[in-house]
Amino acid sequence: MKKLSRSLHERLRSEYVGKALTSDSAAERVANKAIDEAWAALNSAWATKSEPLVRQEVSALIDLAKAIPWDGFAIGVAVNKPSLFVAATSAAKSLGITGLAKLLTKASAILPPRFEKKSSDARLDWIDGSPQGQKASKQFEKIESAYENGEFFKQILPAVIDHMLANPTDFFKTR
Repeated sequence: MKKLSRSLHERLRSEYVGKALTSDSAAERVANKAIDEAWAALNSAWATKSEPLVRQEVSALIDLAKAIPWDGFAIGVAVNKPSLFVAATSAAKSLGITGLAKLLTKASAILPPRFEKKSSDARLDWIDGSPQGQKASKQFEKIESAYENGEFFKQILPAVIDHMLANPTDFFKTR
């Protein structure tokens, strides 16, 4: 279980706690650095049941936040990581981001049963090549727009950082 540096923990505690996350503030810079390092360290821990629940929750929300800007809901999540919908929904509920949990529940409902069991190539062929997949892709675009308009990333960032700081031994080296 890879953990983040103790120095990053100290920087978060001194530069983030109690500070506003304004554009290009020291608090936002250190929070984004923590998110990037946690993403690398957690490496899809949400899919590993042996990981502590707090690490699974943080990992799911970070993976969601990282996938959407690159590939959107249809490719970034539905094709590449369809099981992430369930994990991120659970994490959003647990961390109190109820609007995001509702949005992810809608997104998950777009997919046909057992979709995650298919290969990523078969999932991509369905999204790109079938009438149902193209309809789903349009629905994902609407959900992605709602995600962006709801500014959910701005809710994910502090929720994840606060969760990490509330459970330091699960995320940071102690020595």
